[in-house]
Amino acid sequence: MSQEASRTQEAARKSGGEETVRAPTLEFVALRVCQAALGGLVLIAILGRFAGGGSALWLRWVEGIAPFLAAGAAGLAIANRLSNQNALGAVWVTWALTALTWAVAQRTGRWLPAVVYQGGLGPALLDAVPLGAPFLWTAILLSCRETARIILRPWRRAPFYGYWIVLLASGLALLTDLVMEPFAVRAAGWWSYDLAEGKAVTVWAGIPIQAVLTWFAVALGTILIATAWLVGKRSASFIPSWDSPLAWMILIGWFAAGDLRAGLWLPAILGAAMLAASALLVRNGIRVAREKVNARAAASEAD
Repeated sequence: MSQEASRTQEAARKSGGEETVRAPTLEFVALRVCQAALGGLVLIAILGRFAGGGSALWLRWVEGIAPFLAAGAAGLAIANRLSNQNALGAVWVTWALTALTWAVAQRTGRWLPAVVYQGGLGPALLDAVPLGAPFLWTAILLSCRETARIILRPWRRAPFYGYWIVLLASGLALLTDLVMEPFAVRAAGWWSYDLAEGKAVTVWAGIPIQAVLTWFAVALGTILIATAWLVGKRSASFIPSWDSPLAWMILIGWFAAGDLRAGLWLPAILGAAMLAASALLVRNGIRVAREKVNARAAASEAD
């Protein structure tokens, strides 16, 4: 191990924070298995679509499993940073709020235009919510929140830092929706919006503006509530990792590739731009955190 890596690990250990080198705990192993399975399934799905198998039953099964793995990866990434209770609480609250939004919107006809489910995400709960949809949104919202935390790491001491995380995470979820919904409606055929009556106005690749605004509001409220389970009890410094952004980036790559295959150029370009920008910003956040830990380690050695 290099001298710099040794200093980083030692400083993280002394501060009670997250270490660069982890012991192979059960949560850590499960996270790696979940990430590998998600990445493999998404790769198979992308190759299957570009090979012309978009309507194949096996491809719908592969894509139908991915949201569950993504939600598992998002929850396990939190469990590796915080306690299992925090992770379970955040996952449960996020899942319940998104599922409730789907159900109420479908039962009352409010918030969302009429949605016609076409399969691909499992059976419908209460004849209103496709089983995989809340898991997909759980993965997106939790991963966006954790990604926003890492991106804003250099400004951790800024006023209203927590609120900026919520706003940035909600913005990332909104951008994700602009890439995901065209894929879900026009490429994967998971659902479609009933626009026959002309009550809903499309704003982006055939997606109604009402749906976009609704999911942004849901993201904002859900992330704000789930934050109670996502804040550590200690204020110690730690070195963030790529674990949480990775699941989100895999999903973005999947949606963007599907949009590209379907000829949806604007969502595909947006997805590619998000991947490039978020990778640079996350890398910067991790770098700044590591430099601060190294500086504290050097100061400790000097004393």
